[in-house]
Amino acid sequence: KLEYLDLGINYLSDTGFKEIVLSESVKMNSLKTLLLNDNRLSDLSLETLVQAPVFSELEFLNLDYTQVGNGMAKALCESDNLMALKTLSFERGYLNDEGMKDFIRWPGLPGLENLNLSTNKLTSEGTVLLAECGKTQLLKALALSYNLIDDVGIEALGRSPHLTHLRELKVGRNPFTEKGAIFLKNSTTLTAMKVLILYEGADNTPDLMNFSK
Repeated sequence: KLEYLDLGINYLSDTGFKEIVLSESVKMNSLKTLLLNDNRLSDLSLETLVQAPVFSELEFLNLDYTQVGNGMAKALCESDNLMALKTLSFERGYLNDEGMKDFIRWPGLPGLENLNLSTNKLTSEGTVLLAECGKTQLLKALALSYNLIDDVGIEALGRSPHLTHLRELKVGRNPFTEKGAIFLKNSTTLTAMKVLILYEGADNTPDLMNFSK
């Protein structure tokens, strides 16, 4: 039974992915890990993926460096598939604040443990939505680096009553200031956090240090 499938860096298109999913020669009912990173996939492929019952046992999904964005979030929130997913990564995608409104409605979000949204189009508005979402209580690792998040979003993360299991948070290269960084470091609600990565923080604060707790 196939449990691991790496299709990353293959110039794969939406049409090609759909053909693979529909192919009877590729049995994916037991698939646990699916890597689709660095392909030419758009939200259409995500619609194909979430509608396919063969991915019901999928636990790890990598969509880094694809053309996935708000359509992916909409497809997720309208489907009850992918409920076993524990790790979701779509770094360098096109998810913005509007897409986050759909993403937090995804029925599978309560089971997610690792989420990578680095290098998307999120501002503090979308970050506040995620921080205030009660479905994130099992998250252990969250990456939001290289977005457009200022102090408002950073402080929302720091006061979130739902991210109590979060052990690792990456928010580097966002336009927050030292004020937001200190607030996050001194959070009284993120009690499980062991690693807080700020990198260089805001470009106008190049000496902002990393914190490890």
